[in-house]
Amino acid sequence: MAIRKIISVTVNQEYYQTGLAEGLSFAYGPETAKQLRKLAIKPKFSDHGIELYTEERHRIASLSSEVQLTFDTYCADPHLRTHSQLPFDASATIVYRNDFHTDPGVLSSSAAPKGIVDGQVVLAQVALTLSADLFSAEELLDYQIHWPGKAAVWRYYYVGPRHAAVPEVSHNTISFLRHEIKKDSQFYLQDQLARNLLAHFPDAHHWVFISTQSVRWKSAPYKDIALKRDDEIIIASLPNPRQEQDGNYIINALPN
Repeated sequence: MAIRKIISVTVNQEYYQTGLAEGLSFAYGPETAKQLRKLAIKPKFSDHGIELYTEERHRIASLSSEVQLTFDTYCADPHLRTHSQLPFDASATIVYRNDFHTDPGVLSSSAAPKGIVDGQVVLAQVALTLSADLFSAEELLDYQIHWPGKAAVWRYYYVGPRHAAVPEVSHNTISFLRHEIKKDSQFYLQDQLARNLLAHFPDAHHWVFISTQSVRWKSAPYKDIALKRDDEIIIASLPNPRQEQDGNYIINALPN
């Protein structure tokens, strides 16, 4: 009898190019180990999920009572915490379950007190309840967990000579609106960085280009965010603002 994959749990995360989480690891305790042996299930782990295989599906199909397999989930990649909107802000251990009669492919989630095992913080738990009813069909049970990526409004602050024409910041998918920074304007009064730049470069021309919507942080930079003046490309690909800089980037176009 061939080994068949019976359950798949995949953690999706938009920060990475593949759309899959990276840096995850999984572990299980003695009770889950006992049930895995009893049901002839072999687990396989990747850095984005769990797969369960068996040669003897009939053992699960003939269960007289439900059995739970619990997998602790750890994160070895600091970027995942930095760039993800994890449920409950990762302040608690998230428990994902398939035992609330949710739609196919959906795991319910709830918060549990933060767990620590052997000095490691448990980011999440995957608690899979196996029953005879669950395996009445032959299809793979494919569950998805989605941790959205963080996003922010991006701001490019332009400081340039007064005699030069005003440029634009453009991109094929990210739209930017241009605002002039003037003393005592509402934007000036509300924006500390704008006030600092105007104070430091009082004789320059000051503009800020603000994205019209929040931009997701990505592991690979957004390319071709161009600084243009009329049809002239001044900078073909501006650096991406950084998250630790609150999505701000300063373009200093003043002569050296």
